[in-house]
Amino acid sequence: MRYVVYPMKDSHLSSHHNGNFFYFTTPTNKAKFDDRINDFVEDETVKFTYKRGIPINLDLYCSLILYRMIEKRGFRIVVEGKEISSWQQVKFVSSLRMSDNLKDQ
Repeated sequence: MRYVVYPMKDSHLSSHHNGNFFYFTTPTNKAKFDDRINDFVEDETVKFTYKRGIPINLDLYCSLILYRMIEKRGFRIVVEGKEISSWQQVKFVSSLRMSDNLKDQ
């Protein structure tokens, strides 16, 4: 099977999840992400909550983990309107959002 591989900076293949946009280099990678994102986030959140006893919203973190597992040719996401194109920027955004992640009990 042949398919087009888009350069990450020019890719128009994106998936929207909870206000964040994830860009992909191939339609196959986008489809994998779209098929797995909801179940993956729910499963990982339940595991963490059960193991640690802390109800926390891990949506962004789990989305990033799945994105990294699937997309191997680059990195480009938009979080809250800000484009992020490196893992160093993700660490910064993650630290800023940590206080927003505690769920209401």
